[in-house]
Amino acid sequence: MTFLRLSRGHVIAAVAALVLLAVMAMDWYTTEEGEDARRTEQITGDPASGPQGDIDREVLESSSTLAELNEDNAWEASEAADRIVLLMLLATIALAIAAAALRAADRRTPGPLAASTLAAGVAAVTALAVAIRIIDVGGSEVGGEVEVGAPFALLALGILAFGAARAARTERAERESARTQLA
Repeated sequence: MTFLRLSRGHVIAAVAALVLLAVMAMDWYTTEEGEDARRTEQITGDPASGPQGDIDREVLESSSTLAELNEDNAWEASEAADRIVLLMLLATIALAIAAAALRAADRRTPGPLAASTLAAGVAAVTALAVAIRIIDVGGSEVGGEVEVGAPFALLALGILAFGAARAARTERAERESARTQLA
């Protein structure tokens, strides 16, 4: 097993998969109440030391707690749609990493589709699902606000799909070249 076998597409897809995994821990959605609580936190600032800062500390703590209760990331899937998106994200990450690992081990997936081809297709479908969920939360849900994690996830999925498609193209060209040399 050597990472020198990885094409640029495999590297791009694998790195994007790891970034996506990190982005899944960022806040994706919040509510108006959560936004107000974060604003209160910012306005309150650092409380003064001693007894005069007790009220500010209490306001800061309750605002932080309220904001956390109203914010969700990809791992905190509560609705069925969010759980489906979570499973799709995990499948995308697994396929991209598997494609890179198989390439590094100089192995092929059984069947007509390479792992990188599957990763590209699943990433594209997952990006569509995330985009629909962003539109749904931002436009349809009462009080729903989209946080920075969801658009970053969409960007990471796009990069992952690009890298996986490029890797699949490289693998296909190599297979065709091998067939031509054998004939």
